[in-house]
Amino acid sequence: MTDLITIAREYLEGATTSEISDDVIERLLNKSRQYVHDKQIIAEDYYYDNVSRVYKIGYCYLMNLVLTDGNNSIIDNTSYEIDVFSGIITFDGSPLVIPDTIYATFNFYNFFMAVADCWLYLAAKSRFETAPKLGDESLPEDRSSRAYCIRKYWTYCPSENIQMTRI
Repeated sequence: MTDLITIAREYLEGATTSEISDDVIERLLNKSRQYVHDKQIIAEDYYYDNVSRVYKIGYCYLMNLVLTDGNNSIIDNTSYEIDVFSGIITFDGSPLVIPDTIYATFNFYNFFMAVADCWLYLAAKSRFETAPKLGDESLPEDRSSRAYCIRKYWTYCPSENIQMTRI
């Protein structure tokens, strides 16, 4: 889970653990967790010459990935790298697969809804209703301003139907 939590912290503008803990981020991610078991994946050029080392899963924001071959043997996770944000697996060398298919078992998440919920959480913990001031001087808004956090919530909150798609 730490990969997605690290990426989420980037979208939270580097919020510290004292502002929002890893457990809270994980709980908000788990609200939308989905499970996929033994999804067949093939190389990008499978129908051409089948020498590619890149496999696209078709899902984004992945965690707990386990790859198996046709005999249900687990493929060692040191032989490949995964981009959890885009769902792309890159093998170090051409994978030896018996038979010719790889199966993936993993969890995927609604990442941006979780990030939006994190901003709502930060809004609830914020100290200032509007832009903070120091005497006559206005300070730049950040995570300590409730209005700023709510604007960020709406920035990352995905639309639930096609009529509300943001352009």
